Amino acid sequence: MKSRQSGFSFIELTLVVAFVAVFGFVIVMAVKNHDNVASETAAQATVAPAPQITSKADLVTAEQSLDAAAIDDNSNDANSLDQDLATF
Repeated sequence: MKSRQSGFSFIELTLVVAFVAVFGFVIVMAVKNHDNVASETAAQATVAPAPQITSKADLVTAEQSLDAAAIDDNSNDANSLDQDLATF
């Protein structure tokens, strides 16, 4: 009388483990790619487009606005420095 064994063979278990590993790898790579695309899209949404300079007048205006912004930043720094020195 032959005895019938129950359970899975080593080859069957190996194939299932390999399939699960490959499937998991594909899912992990898809999620990483999705995260990269999402962060790139978010970064692009926060960056303002550069103004188009088509003439010398546009260039002069852009330079003046940059100079004015630099002066404002420096005056704020100087005022805060004066306030800090006054507290001592």
